[in-house]
Amino acid sequence: WALTVKECQLAFSKLRQSGSFIFRFGWRGMGGADVDRHPSGEAVHPSLLAKYLQEEEWYTSLTHWLFSILKSLFKTLRPFKSEYVHQADVSFYMVCRTFDRQKFEQCNWSAKLQRAYDELTSCEDE
Repeated sequence: WALTVKECQLAFSKLRQSGSFIFRFGWRGMGGADVDRHPSGEAVHPSLLAKYLQEEEWYTSLTHWLFSILKSLFKTLRPFKSEYVHQADVSFYMVCRTFDRQKFEQCNWSAKLQRAYDELTSCEDE
């Protein structure tokens, strides 16, 4: 996540008014599936399941945070996934168009993204 936040901070600081931003994003999460079973059908140990669910909670929160920023700074957001390449992969490209440079500067997003980056890089991994 720290790398994604830094990527946004650097790109937005260089983007011109009405510019475009494209980045690769991957959704990680169980999404309400049969969470006590691995896709292979093997049972997931309860302690490992608890860790997965905890990770999914913060991952979902950070995803909502990131996409709310993108929605506020760009007029158009469109996901793109190739029909031919990496179909089994959960990643996709997000194409963001028509950047609002004035809003980025007025809301001091560069400093906010730097603060988020600093927090993420100082977190202890459990």
